[in-house]
Amino acid sequence: MDIIKDLGDFIEVAQRNRKYPMNSVYGYRAALKLFDEELSSDERESLELFKERFEQIYSNILSKKKNNFSISSLEIYKKRIKKILSDYEKYGVDPTKMANWNPS
Repeated sequence: MDIIKDLGDFIEVAQRNRKYPMNSVYGYRAALKLFDEELSSDERESLELFKERFEQIYSNILSKKKNNFSISSLEIYKKRIKKILSDYEKYGVDPTKMANWNPS
């Protein structure tokens, strides 16, 4: 299992099913890329571990990237990942839930 790949695949399926607009998809992919660079192999293999260590992972990203990105931009990336995780848990594991998903 590779959680970043799984989340990326989920984004693609959601976009194909018109659950996410294309501009959101670009933002979600960028956020995944940022987090992908920071995950350990254990975190990459476990959704639960990734969620458990999310704030620590984000803190590391913040420390490393604060000179390249504004704090507000990094906060947006954080919110995007949280949104993806939430949607993935609700709709990504069960195709019938994806079919009944009506995003606002």
